[in-house]
Amino acid sequence: AALPDYVEQIEVDAGSVYFKVIDGVLFTYDGRELIKATASIRGFYSIPSTVENIHVGAFEGNDGITQIDIPSSVRCISAFAFLGCKGLKTVRISGNWLEIGYESFFACESLTTLELNNGVRKICENAFEDCSSLSSVVIPSTVNLIEYAAFSQCRELKTVRIFGSDLEIGRYAFMRCPNIREIELKNGVRV
Repeated sequence: AALPDYVEQIEVDAGSVYFKVIDGVLFTYDGRELIKATASIRGFYSIPSTVENIHVGAFEGNDGITQIDIPSSVRCISAFAFLGCKGLKTVRISGNWLEIGYESFFACESLTTLELNNGVRKICENAFEDCSSLSSVVIPSTVNLIEYAAFSQCRELKTVRIFGSDLEIGRYAFMRCPNIREIELKNGVRV
């Protein structure tokens, strides 16, 4: 979060042993941490399989990105990582004991396709709030916590399928979703 939301270019000294830039994205030298993507990232982007953490605000405000694939190597999508990416339409998250951070996809108003695969375990507060084009969501069985207002104000949300067992759903998780017509709870919801 030390870098501004909108960055056009990042340069790293060729001799750096701490950071590297690959195709407009700043990583730690070992490739485990994705720190910041520049505005040059447009269309489809696949997070490299070396990445374990997507930093706070890494793609924040990038209106050019339309699809993101997040591999099973990623353990944490930090707060505000994709906040306000207005052109983002498709998110595929493989996950492996993955936490989707606070407001990480907040106000991604074009998001229509959200694929959460087994491995996602926690969806934090306001993670997908105000994703106003999202029409359906399937919560996999590995999720054990959906926090406060995680899907609040998803105004086009019509179908929610929750496969979690021993799952806690936080207050207002689906608040202000006036078009929900179907909620399917599988296995068991604890709280």
